[in-house]
Amino acid sequence: MKAPKFLFPHSAKYREEGGAYGDWGEWQDIKDCYMEYKRELVRDDEGDEIVSEATMYLPADGPEISTESQVEYDGDQRLVISTQKHDNALTGQTNHIEVVLE
Repeated sequence: MKAPKFLFPHSAKYREEGGAYGDWGEWQDIKDCYMEYKRELVRDDEGDEIVSEATMYLPADGPEISTESQVEYDGDQRLVISTQKHDNALTGQTNHIEVVLE
């Protein structure tokens, strides 16, 4: 079972890192998301501890956002630390996606 759309009332934008010289791609819209500002100590993809300032939740059919992408919500730009899909234990289908932000 997927998470219902009313749980994702916010909208944001993201862009991928474009090349070896620090270029960024074009902004792409995220129509459905939920942004939560909370400070947490998390681990990145390499296992290093980093302080996260915000977490964004996306529906299961949301965009594939990679690490080192940039997310903008309400004029605030943050880098992506890690992403993780959360599955429904009964069906095995993806329920939502968690995006941890600096």
